[in-house]
Amino acid sequence: MKKAKAAAIDFLEAKQIPFELLPHKKVFTATDEAATLHVDSTEVIKTVVLDVGTGHVIAVIPASRRLDMGLVRQEVADKHAHLAGEIETERDFPAYELGSIPPIPSMAKVPVFVDPEIMHHEAVIFAADHEESLKVKTFDLFSGEYVTVAPLCRHFAEMPAK
Repeated sequence: MKKAKAAAIDFLEAKQIPFELLPHKKVFTATDEAATLHVDSTEVIKTVVLDVGTGHVIAVIPASRRLDMGLVRQEVADKHAHLAGEIETERDFPAYELGSIPPIPSMAKVPVFVDPEIMHHEAVIFAADHEESLKVKTFDLFSGEYVTVAPLCRHFAEMPAK
């Protein structure tokens, strides 16, 4: 049985955005995706769905980083912002596999916040689904999309000394 094409592939093709399809074994995390593809985890981006007072937003961060909820709450101007649960994420984003929600606002239909570290990469890799990733030039991926670039992760150099 032929596997259905991931929605992100259809989107990129329709927008005529060049990409490289990277098939791999089934993985469920962005760090496993990087390991399977034999690339540095800073090249792979992950999307994290968050609940805010107005609904959902998506945070896009390097696979190598962890979200800093203090920074996120400040950026989205919601002191109650928190990670969305799996059940509601599956319910509210039914077109995508859990863990494969694209970092593209016009696809996700919610505001997207991107950590500035991502914008320093010429190209990024993200999950199309659990068995395929897409490598796209960062400029092409976010061109024509409204994203907010803001610090979402505390980088090690910024960590206070213990």
